[in-house]
Amino acid sequence: MFNNGFKYYLQINDKIYGPYDEIIGFNFSPDSSKFSFMFKKDNKEYIQINNKTYGPYNKDYATFIFTKDNKVYILYVSGNELVIEEVE
Repeated sequence: MFNNGFKYYLQINDKIYGPYDEIIGFNFSPDSSKFSFMFKKDNKEYIQINNKTYGPYNKDYATFIFTKDNKVYILYVSGNELVIEEVE
């Protein structure tokens, strides 16, 4: 991770992700075949899983989880409902 002024970037191999206002965490799936991180941009939160971006989500209402069998789920609030979505 590096910054250029007030923006943040993340480099994974040859690919650079960003610019973002903030990068929140970085994770690998149990078998290391997938990576993920959350980021903020323009006061909205997003989830990046490999080369796909999900969101925007309302602040503090989204997260993701890798399961032991390397599936990825995004959990977020939409209206008054909790949504659990399998992705990737």
